[in-house]
Amino acid sequence: MTRQNLLFVLLILLLLSGVVYLYFRPDVPPADFSMVLTAEERTLDPALCTTLTGARIIRALFEGLTRLDSRTLQPRPAIARSWEISDNGLRYTFHLRPAHWSDGSPVTAGDFRYSWHRLLSPASTAEYDYMLFYLKNGEKYRKGMISDYNDVGVHAPDDSTLIVDLEEPTPYFLEITAFESLMPINRRCVETYGIRWTHPENMVTNGPFVMTFHQLNYKIRLEKSRTFWDTTRPHFNTIDLFVVEGLNSAFNMYETGGADLIDDFPNLIAPEILKRSDKLIAPTLGTYFYRFNTAQPPFHDARVRRAFCLAVDREAIVRHVTQGGEVAATSLVPPGIPGYSPAEAGLGFHPEQARALMTEAGFPAGKGFPAVELLYNTSENHKKIAEAVSRMLQKELGVQVTPVNVEWRVLLERLQRIDFQFCRSSWYGDYTDPNTFLDMFVTDGGNNRTHWSEAAYDSLLALTRTTTNPTSRMAFFQQAETLLLTESPVLPLYYYVTKFLVKPDIRGLHPNIRGFFHFADLYRN
Repeated sequence: MTRQNLLFVLLILLLLSGVVYLYFRPDVPPADFSMVLTAEERTLDPALCTTLTGARIIRALFEGLTRLDSRTLQPRPAIARSWEISDNGLRYTFHLRPAHWSDGSPVTAGDFRYSWHRLLSPASTAEYDYMLFYLKNGEKYRKGMISDYNDVGVHAPDDSTLIVDLEEPTPYFLEITAFESLMPINRRCVETYGIRWTHPENMVTNGPFVMTFHQLNYKIRLEKSRTFWDTTRPHFNTIDLFVVEGLNSAFNMYETGGADLIDDFPNLIAPEILKRSDKLIAPTLGTYFYRFNTAQPPFHDARVRRAFCLAVDREAIVRHVTQGGEVAATSLVPPGIPGYSPAEAGLGFHPEQARALMTEAGFPAGKGFPAVELLYNTSENHKKIAEAVSRMLQKELGVQVTPVNVEWRVLLERLQRIDFQFCRSSWYGDYTDPNTFLDMFVTDGGNNRTHWSEAAYDSLLALTRTTTNPTSRMAFFQQAETLLLTESPVLPLYYYVTKFLVKPDIRGLHPNIRGFFHFADLYRN
């Protein structure tokens, strides 16, 4: 049998195996558009959500001061119809347009001030709190160094004016104001319903859609908002987001007509998929990597972490395992950010160097090295990658690594507690700047999740916030990334690519380096 015929047979088997998730009910008419989610979201609270999929849903439900153009990724007016920036780059004055919540009440500057306080409050569990550390005294307030929120650089002199003062000039701040964590929430709704405020029957939103149905591990239904300010968007009246477990099931649903869009597909059929016309494959600003818990043996030793990094053949993984056009990672920050060249720190396949480091650390040929677990969440692709990495480490270093599968929610919880030895992770840039990757690993950063701490690294990141010279700023980032890769609290594997399968009549989805789109921009030709 030829390879082409074999792949065709495998494709058919995938369609016939398992449960075909059509999810059609006679009492509920089908939506105008549908997409598959491969995991249930932990939260749709803008202040608490940390996932790419969750962010897409939140962008459908809420609107920030600005929004990103899905073609160019440039910030555009949203709830703020216009703004002025002071000559020194430290003050932004936003002028809000007339806009309403889904309950008919007006969206005001005070709603933004309240929502940002909720993110920055010392009592908050938000992991994206640092997105507001750009504000004057934002970090000090969060860390309890000052107690009066009035001293933080966000003020609402009237309902239609928001004045924001920054600690330092931030060239990408208008991208930050489009970020999901900074979107406004309705104070009355939150204070009335508490932790139940995101339930469909309670939720008040200001975006292009409202959520009318949410059954865990089944479906979210979004309906066009009657109160959204932009009457030209959205184009669809209803959207269904189906939750299934596993890429095989997601692909089955797409192939059988149950969904218009999926954002990944099984590695097994990737070579065949790459020949299809309904694919959208493009480089993205995202990296697939593993995190080490640097607070516990054996990964408290940087030599062990570095050895693991050097013993993994990334080229073999993208060539034989993922097979979807991914690029082997030689850095944490992906290529594609204007003005920045990712650090070169010898992050290739160097098994001899890896074995030498393990010997220095006291584990020659793996002798005496404890058995460790590699945590990953449910996915055929994650499973195959974890198994391949485990085999490589066994072969090159003589160590025993056991892949351990957990559900997505469990992985997020254990990541947050740093309850693992090393663990699958990923990061997509929140804005187009190296800082979105590197600021993550400052000491006690909300998304650090490794226990790694290095004063020199923190100092370099601090310098990037104060220098006004763009070339010097990028040089400081490069030095910081070199230090990060040398110390190896993370093991980068590959750079993501957009891996959409989308029905031919769907428009409004554009390739960009962030795999970014708005549900409100999609339409059917």
